[in-house]
Amino acid sequence: MAKDYYETLGVDKNASADEIKKAYRAMAKKYHPDVNKDDPTAESKMKEVNEAYETLSDDSKKDNYDRFGHADPRAPGGGGGYSSYQYGGGGVDFDFSNFGGFSDIFDMFGGGSRRTTSQGRSSKGEDLQKVIELEFLEAAKGCTKTVSVTHTEKCKTCEGSGAKKGTSVETCGMCGGSGQVRTQQQTILGVFQSITTCPKCHGEGKIIKEPCPTCAGLGTERATKQIKVNFPAGINTGETLRVAGEGNAAPRGGKTGDLFMNVRIKPHAIFTREGSDIHYTIPVSIFDAALGTEVEVLTIDGKAKLSIPEGTQSGAIFRMRSKGIKRLNGIGRGDQFIKVELEVPKSLSGKQKKAIKEIKSDFDTSNFAKQKAFADKMKNS
Repeated sequence: MAKDYYETLGVDKNASADEIKKAYRAMAKKYHPDVNKDDPTAESKMKEVNEAYETLSDDSKKDNYDRFGHADPRAPGGGGGYSSYQYGGGGVDFDFSNFGGFSDIFDMFGGGSRRTTSQGRSSKGEDLQKVIELEFLEAAKGCTKTVSVTHTEKCKTCEGSGAKKGTSVETCGMCGGSGQVRTQQQTILGVFQSITTCPKCHGEGKIIKEPCPTCAGLGTERATKQIKVNFPAGINTGETLRVAGEGNAAPRGGKTGDLFMNVRIKPHAIFTREGSDIHYTIPVSIFDAALGTEVEVLTIDGKAKLSIPEGTQSGAIFRMRSKGIKRLNGIGRGDQFIKVELEVPKSLSGKQKKAIKEIKSDFDTSNFAKQKAFADKMKNS
């Protein structure tokens, strides 16, 4: 157990610098080996006196000793694998190595064994993002596009090592190739070990003395290449397609990053899209709507026939099942919805007007339910 320095010199904790100096001189005369040749313990006691005076005569060391006791790493004899907790003037020693659960608490306050997992350089290359525009039908039915990508690749001169041709990469002498160095710190709670990234090799564990002139030691060089990318049927605006291994290469080895294609769909002249369904509007003459007809419509698979029954009203919507877009993450296809918009002729000849008037006279109001209903509302209001 370490002896209290004030007790060693025989002074009070509030003793002045002169009192401490005076006490030291008295103790030195008392225990000096030349004066006490017959006392075998004189030399060890004199060492204790010198150690106590060296600490208490220095304001900085004295202040640390008053706060931390013998745990202060700057106090003589303050090292070791345990801390001394001073209580009531007496030293009570605890070996904190027996209290494994304390390490979590120490870490909360920045102490304890701290291990850094991050290396100086990433083990994976950076991911890249690129926006790609697809035509409406390309996205609906799927397609393969040739895309130009500029990224970093493994240097062809040094084959990715980063070292000049004819030379080799050496193991870092500071960390022994681990990429980490261990340091110890003495605190009030004991000795704590810290594991940090090696400052010499920046965590790589390797040293390049002669860098490759092509890549300046990085092991990568910039290049542009053409790649073929398959876009699945049903992909839509806002969705992202991952192309593995087409991002940036990792410096001096490691896994290559990925390329992420952000999809944008160009508008179509006729179709609009809602999820997997397709919508659009077709014009139909009032005569065809009244008599009924069959019209030719467009789908993503080509042309098709749609029956318009007689008496079709403007705004009517017809559903063509499974004529929409393939569901990207599901089964089957969406539907196609076609809205009818009635078209009235803008100009009529005299003969046409006469014919329409004759036809009109044959109809009663029951054939125009909407007009009748509106007329009733007008009367009531």
